[in-house]
Amino acid sequence: MYFVSTRRRGAALGFALAIALGFAGACEAPTASNLRSVSVVLGTSALTVPRNDTTTLAVYVVRHNVIDPLDVTAIGLPPGVTIMDAGVDAFVTQGKLLLVAGPSAVDAPDVMIRVSGPGVPPVFAHLALKVR
Repeated sequence: MYFVSTRRRGAALGFALAIALGFAGACEAPTASNLRSVSVVLGTSALTVPRNDTTTLAVYVVRHNVIDPLDVTAIGLPPGVTIMDAGVDAFVTQGKLLLVAGPSAVDAPDVMIRVSGPGVPPVFAHLALKVR
């Protein structure tokens, strides 16, 4: 909705106002109803992975105007720990992150799980990782 206050009255002002309102309506400003975003919650905030084994971490997302597949990555993994099979499929709200610990893997108290997708700002969740 647009409000205009003026003391001048006339056809030229009315014409200019109609053009300005028409143009402004063609360019949609971001609102709560058209923003694309996700938020992330991990199945746990602390996880133990046995050496020479794998553990799956559940990754839950809340989508807002996002239907695309989402990438899940881990930042700050310790040496000897890798990830596989990470992501959240299109249209779903749960994915997984498969962590693999090798024989020389060590603990990492501050791993960041990053969820991102096309046209969506990345979001992060904290994970304390122990290797036993």
